[in-house]
Amino acid sequence: MVAKSRLFLLPLIAVLLPCAAAAGIGYKWLQLEQDADARRSVEAAHAEADRLRRGLTAHVHGLAVDINRQMRPAESRPPFADPARFPGAVLSAYRFGQDGKIVEPDYEGAYRRALRDGQEASRDPAWLHVMDRVEGFEAAGDLGAAERALRRLVASSRTPAATASALLRLGRLSLQRRDYRSAASWADQLLTCCSAARDEYGVSMAIYAARQLTAAWRGEGTLARNFPALARQIIGLLDAGMMGHPADLADLKSLLQGQVESPDAATVVQRAEAAAAKLSSATILSDRLQTWVAALDPSRRSTNFSLATLWSGDRLHLLGVLPRADRTLLVVVYRLDAIGTWIAADAASAARFDAALLVGTEPTGERLSVPLAPDTPGLRLALRPREADPSTAQRRRTLLAASLAAALVILGVVAFFGLRDISREVRLASTRAGFVAAVTHELKTPLTSIRLLAETLALKRARDPAVADQLLQGIIDESDRLGHLVANVLAVARIDQGAPAGGQIETGVGEAADAAVGRIGHLLRQRGFHVVREGDADSLYVRVDPDDLQRALVNLIENAVKYSGHSREIRFGVFRADGQVEFRIVDRGIGIDPADQRRIFERFYRGAAAAREAGGAGIGLALVQHFADTHAGRVTVVSERGRGSTFSLWLPMARADDGAGEAPTVLADSQGEDAARAPAQPQ
Repeated sequence: MVAKSRLFLLPLIAVLLPCAAAAGIGYKWLQLEQDADARRSVEAAHAEADRLRRGLTAHVHGLAVDINRQMRPAESRPPFADPARFPGAVLSAYRFGQDGKIVEPDYEGAYRRALRDGQEASRDPAWLHVMDRVEGFEAAGDLGAAERALRRLVASSRTPAATASALLRLGRLSLQRRDYRSAASWADQLLTCCSAARDEYGVSMAIYAARQLTAAWRGEGTLARNFPALARQIIGLLDAGMMGHPADLADLKSLLQGQVESPDAATVVQRAEAAAAKLSSATILSDRLQTWVAALDPSRRSTNFSLATLWSGDRLHLLGVLPRADRTLLVVVYRLDAIGTWIAADAASAARFDAALLVGTEPTGERLSVPLAPDTPGLRLALRPREADPSTAQRRRTLLAASLAAALVILGVVAFFGLRDISREVRLASTRAGFVAAVTHELKTPLTSIRLLAETLALKRARDPAVADQLLQGIIDESDRLGHLVANVLAVARIDQGAPAGGQIETGVGEAADAAVGRIGHLLRQRGFHVVREGDADSLYVRVDPDDLQRALVNLIENAVKYSGHSREIRFGVFRADGQVEFRIVDRGIGIDPADQRRIFERFYRGAAAAREAGGAGIGLALVQHFADTHAGRVTVVSERGRGSTFSLWLPMARADDGAGEAPTVLADSQGEDAARAPAQPQ
């Protein structure tokens, strides 16, 4: 054990100490280089961050100036339309007065103004007077006079709400007369002139017009054909900002429910939901901005463009604050995803750093993180140096690291192969020692038997000639056994020396099988075994060394004898199959574990169950495998634990005689009798 430890310890010390020293020196040098590179990288990252800040500020300032130039007053645009055309990086924009109150877009204010206009129109004395006259004409059944009065009211109305109410009443009169074409015409006129108007309850006049259109088309029987055009018209009003308030959503759903089964109706509802959600979000954000602007430092109302951040609900917004010439304040809300994309693209154009926009407390990992701007808490710039750094220092550091790694790899490879060779030598030495001990034990048994039998004869204790003949036969049998062991050891030695195989001649397989059984007959008689010969290929020939073939078959039969347990029958068959000859040895013994079946043909290997059952050197099956390999054959095993094993040696067939197969025959048994046995199937 001490010698083994020294064999391992000395190479380990000789190899690992230089490796450790080289690794330590290289690691320290690399650490110093990395510290210096880190300082240079931080300085470069701060410079890049300053450049990105300046570029981003100029970019978003240009967007704010462009939006400020496009801002349209509320009187010149639909009530729910955006005040300007927003580019992709802008979510919305709001203008606040000097008092901090929102000026535009005030979507809730626009809704309240439309509601107020509808209420004022419904309370106008002139309008009420005409409506009373119209109701009187209708009660008298004079629908023509009622229509003429309403026409004059349309011509004299001063507000869209009053005009829309008169047109709506005209459409109702046409529906009463079942003049569906006129009813549709009045509704179309209402949609054209007064889509943004609302009644005293806040309901959009466009909803009423759509109801009249569907009623007229249903009366004409053309609803299914005309409805897609109405759906497109309503979507156009939503996109233009004439409609879209959250209050319109329920009215539109009530209008479309049960009107017509059409995918266009579902599309209208989806667009209305999107518009209502947009207005709701914009209203919530404008209220939050109004509070923020009211608390804003007055100095920022008169200074240049600046950036800020604002939390609204669970979302963080980037704001651009631009003082206007009229002393109002424009606040632009940017899309963070678009800003992040712009930052990444601008950094990529410089090709030195990868940059990203971080929101909240997102971890930065190995990236350098700096604030986006002085007044933008919650937003940070994260920069990471590009892997392909063109600097000379980076190339030098990479070269040194590669050289150090190569040296360590070479040392490691040398150590690996050295330790592997040493460990292999140690294993071989241990295996050889075990082999010598096993062979010595195997040789000791026949030598002891020979000595005892010879001493019995020398002392004249066997007076009966028959007994003396038995003792002499025992000496011959044990000598044969001893010769078989020595032949196996010599075969192993020839294999190790790389000696060529013996001369190959055509050999009859039946003769070889009988000779093998005969060579091991003394062992079969001693153990009380009988061998059942079977098969249909005894007349075939194989090209082999006859002695090597007999030795291989003897090893297989001897294995069957050793591990047959309580069974005393071995089946030995010779069969032909696809141009090959199969020598099959079947026993009913202890079997082989599946885990051991993959290794039983290795030299000196013996399974645990086999070692407990009988002694051995572990070379028999290895010799059989070597014989098969050198003669273009193979060896297979089929075994099940506790139910025996079937070993098959396959060799190429040389030629065949015309003889027929023979019946199974018992070649040897414990009684010395020959009897026919039934053929056994392989396991």
